[in-house]
Amino acid sequence: MRFLIAPLLASLPTLCAGQTTAPPPASCLVPEKEVATTADQKQIAQLYAAIAPVLDTVFRGLGTSPDNMPNICLTDHSGSSLGEYFGAAHTVVLHRDIPTSLKQGILLHELRHADQFRRGFCPSNDISMEANARAVAAMEADASAISLLAAWELSGKGNPQIWEALLSWPMQSDIAARFAQEMKASGNTTTAVTMAFAQWYDLELRWHSYYVASCSDFLDRQDESHLLPSYNALPQSFLNDLCVMSDGTPYPCDDTNRRARSR
Repeated sequence: MRFLIAPLLASLPTLCAGQTTAPPPASCLVPEKEVATTADQKQIAQLYAAIAPVLDTVFRGLGTSPDNMPNICLTDHSGSSLGEYFGAAHTVVLHRDIPTSLKQGILLHELRHADQFRRGFCPSNDISMEANARAVAAMEADASAISLLAAWELSGKGNPQIWEALLSWPMQSDIAARFAQEMKASGNTTTAVTMAFAQWYDLELRWHSYYVASCSDFLDRQDESHLLPSYNALPQSFLNDLCVMSDGTPYPCDDTNRRARSR
């Protein structure tokens, strides 16, 4: 998934795309497996160290299983993209020229996409274009909700900068505010994540951006692979399997707002 400046925060569903313009090796690092020697690698190591205390929140078992660690790269030639996860290459690419705290927040978000990919979630042409758009939106809503949970946890551990960066970012600010409102009201992280997931659908610009982008990506895949159109619906179990907390238990996620917007 990609974070774009458009001019706010949006994304395109390229979770399973191959990486076509990889940054040079000196700009990439697999934390815990490689030693940082270049300036970019040292910056990546610092980004990783800052989010390490909450790795299990976004990607279960990543901190204790270095073999599952994605390659993390910095680039300044990714167009309007702030961050992106390439499933085929198991690589997270972050734009070099954005504030450090925002890079860390985007890294949390993209690591959640890496976790989704590991668990088998990926944009697909085996379902209808409408169902694919629904799946992409749900993956984005989940990545936003869970990465906000991780940022909130880091704030509680004495590092509030990442939370503040996401709270101030226009296309995430309403989700972060809804999460914080629920945490202050109930202190229940599962409920707060559920509310954040639902809030993702409340901003028309966000929903429309993802819907158009996912449909465009769907048609591109269809053209490139000469696939016949599919009219299959999204499986009923999709949301239940997608939406899980760090201990593996599901949180109640509902995309009713999406269905209301589609009518």
